[in-house]
Amino acid sequence: MRNLIKKILKESEDEFEWARELISQLRYHEDKESKGYFNAENKRMGLWEYYHYNGKLSAKGEYINDKRNGPWGYYYSNGELHLKGEYINDQRTGPWEIYDDGELYSKGEYINNQKTGPWEYYYYNGELHRKGEYINDQKTGPWEYYYDNGELNYKWEY
Repeated sequence: MRNLIKKILKESEDEFEWARELISQLRYHEDKESKGYFNAENKRMGLWEYYHYNGKLSAKGEYINDKRNGPWGYYYSNGELHLKGEYINDQRTGPWEIYDDGELYSKGEYINNQKTGPWEYYYYNGELHRKGEYINDQKTGPWEYYYDNGELNYKWEY
């Protein structure tokens, strides 16, 4: 039992030392347009924030070795949400939502930075405008287009 405890403490100490070394290599950066950390290779790491000319948040998300990873949010200069979604190695991946004037404009999935799968687009009143599928960023199959009262306008095959 004593040996097990010694082993656990040694591993914890090694992990702490590794983390302390990594943190000591980070350099903090802040100006009117952005703030975040650079690693020893001068690559962005960790949480970064970008700002519009008026000081309002423009974008916020995390970097790993200068590549966007994880959830990101992008904002209009008035502070309203514009885009939100996730990155893996600087590629849009997973569900994304696009907003205009505070209202949901479109939503769908990305795989490797390309629209893939079902996408929906909306009018300002929240009614569905059109919907259909993408494969590798290209519309495919049947698409439905609606009037702003929700009534089907027409269908189109891509």
